[in-house]
Amino acid sequence: MQCEYNKIANEPLMQDMKPAAWNTVLQNLGIAKGSIKIDDVNALRKKLDLPLILTDSRDGKQYKTVEIGNQVWMAENLAYKASSGCWAYDNDQSNVTKYGYLYNWQTAKTVCPTGWHLPTKSEFETLLNNYGNGNDNEEDWKANYTALIPGGESGFSASFGGWRYGNGKF
Repeated sequence: MQCEYNKIANEPLMQDMKPAAWNTVLQNLGIAKGSIKIDDVNALRKKLDLPLILTDSRDGKQYKTVEIGNQVWMAENLAYKASSGCWAYDNDQSNVTKYGYLYNWQTAKTVCPTGWHLPTKSEFETLLNNYGNGNDNEEDWKANYTALIPGGESGFSASFGGWRYGNGKF
């Protein structure tokens, strides 16, 4: 993947940076001022400590992502309003901002943005194993839990959005 200098300068966290500051960052990285090509945008983001941002092309919403081990995860709950099979917790739209939507299984299987999918059991276990040695004991479970919730060390920020029963109750 290649990216022009100006495209990187327009990253959400870089937009407010003054040109002199941006040039200083590039000089500190050993990159000359002007139009450059960068072969690995993700490596540059890591070096600059920029979050990876996913923009959902369906509604323009942006989501932080986080790299954990060799996996990239959405760091926040999906808030895409599907045409059917999705609800705000307790039918209160103000819950969507923090928790995203709740989806029935049929919708959940198809609602992810292009290029994304629900994790397999194996992918989720790999995520958990980065923050403990599985869930074999209470100590490991606590380490996994605290690392993956909002404010945890992983940056994953899994907010538990609730449950909707088949009868429509939450």
